[in-house]
Parts: sequence; C-alpha cells; structure tokens
Amino acid sequence: MPQKQKNRKTTKKPVAKNRGLSGWKLILAVLMVALLTFGVLSLVKYLSDEKRQIDDQKDKNTATLYEETTPADDETESGNNDRKDEAEADADSRPENQTNTNGKTVAEVMVSSAGVLNDKVLASGMVTNIIETQGDCIYVFRKGSESVTTTTPALQNAKNTVCSSATLDKAKFSAGTWEVTLEYQSNTAEGVSETTTFEVR
Repeated sequence: MPQKQKNRKTTKKPVAKNRGLSGWKLILAVLMVALLTFGVLSLVKYLSDEKRQIDDQKDKNTATLYEETTPADDETESGNNDRKDEAEADADSRPENQTNTNGKTVAEVMVSSAGVLNDKVLASGMVTNIIETQGDCIYVFRKGSESVTTTTPALQNAKNTVCSSATLDKAKFSAGTWEVTLEYQSNTAEGVSETTTFEVR
C-alpha cells in the first residue's frame, strides 16, 4: 500500500508542471498579438500622416503656382490697355489714302506670286490699303508683243482686299521671260502694281 501512494504522487507532479507552462505560453501569445496589433496600428497612422502631409504640400504648391501664373486684375487691365494703345498707334501711323485726278482712291496693288506649276501659269495679288469686295482684279501678262489678260473678283478680309488667283493654261505662253502686272478697278478706287517677271520653259 505505501508503494502505491508514492506512485500516485509522482504522476501528479508532471501534470501540474505542464499546466504552468501552458499558462505562460498563453500570456506570451497574448502579448505578441497585442504588440503586433499596436505595431500595425502605428504603421497605419504613420502612413496616413505622411499621405496627409504630401497632399497638403501639393495643395500649397498648386496654390503658389496659380498665384504666380495668374495675373492680377490690374496687370490684366494694363495689358488690355497696352494692346488698345498699340492698335490705335497702328491706325494713326497708317498714311491717309490719296486720290487721283478722277476722284478715286489710289489703290496700292501688289503681285504676291507668279510662276508656272505643271501645265498652268499662276499669279496672285492684293490691294493693301483698301477693304472692299466690289472691285475687279485684272492680270496682264506680257512678253514683247504677246499679251494674255484675265480678270478675277476681289475678296475682302479683315486687313485688305485679296485678288482671286489667276490660273491659265501654259499653252497660251511661249517659252521665255514674261512680265505680269495687276490692275485693280472699282467704283471708288483704282491702281496698278509694279511689274513682276517669271520664266516659262
């Protein structure tokens, strides 16, 4: 009988020891979970603060850029006034149109281009000091005793009067150097350009 009681005592000690270890493991596990949770929350808060600072900095940079690139009201008004003054100065600097003996305005006519393209002879021009649409543009081509004439309508734009281009068959022109002048005629103005030369081959 005493031998059986001794055996019972030895079997109880390991059980008590195992329970103690399990309790410590549980405490350590809880602590690790708590530390991990605290670390994750701290990281999230840090990242959130960083993002907020970056957004705030972007807003400040955008506001600064807008202030630098947007002119103040007085600067805008000054710029508009400068452009208005320049336009008035240009208008004042333009010479007054002259009139000829017929009482018509002297048209300042110029040939813009003249030449040969493929099988066509082309020419264009304008009236620089008149703005109207009721005139005729007369292209006169000459080479010695040869001459070719064609008339096109005038076209108005914001700054001058443009003559519609002349397009003629190259077969009408013999080879050599040709001259072209542009005449402008309307009820109120008339004029003729200087001579422009081009080659026909």
